[in-house]
Amino acid sequence: MLLSVAGCKQEAQHSPDVWALVNGKRSSARMSINTTDARQPEGQEPSQEEALSLKLNVLDELINNEILLERAKKLNLEASDGEVEDKFTELKSPYTEDEFQRQLKERNVSVIDLKSDLRRQLSITKLLNREVVAKITITDQTSRSFTTRIKRSST
Repeated sequence: MLLSVAGCKQEAQHSPDVWALVNGKRSSARMSINTTDARQPEGQEPSQEEALSLKLNVLDELINNEILLERAKKLNLEASDGEVEDKFTELKSPYTEDEFQRQLKERNVSVIDLKSDLRRQLSITKLLNREVVAKITITDQTSRSFTTRIKRSST
């Protein structure tokens, strides 16, 4: 797996929104990290170290999601158009059309961006359900043992 972090020496120049290359594919963030959104409880700006840590966490999540999405595509576990539309409708349902459009505008997200993100999230969820959740087995013995330990620790 090839991983190249934006800012490192690269053969070709990429747009500023490209944060990493994962297996040759650009991974970018549509959002910029605004460190003023990560203020401390006292209202203080985060330190330079905290701001860098936040950025590295976002980069780590971008890379992990790109790897999971690539695996989902390889296993034909991409979310269908119908699944994306169902999730979109579910997200939109509590709002009037005007309220929903205002929410999108406040977050600087288009309907296309939202549906693209939904497809990515749903595809990753399908992958995790198949590759992880489906392989977890909890026997009655394990359940009883766990319950017994919980009861002992609470007394």
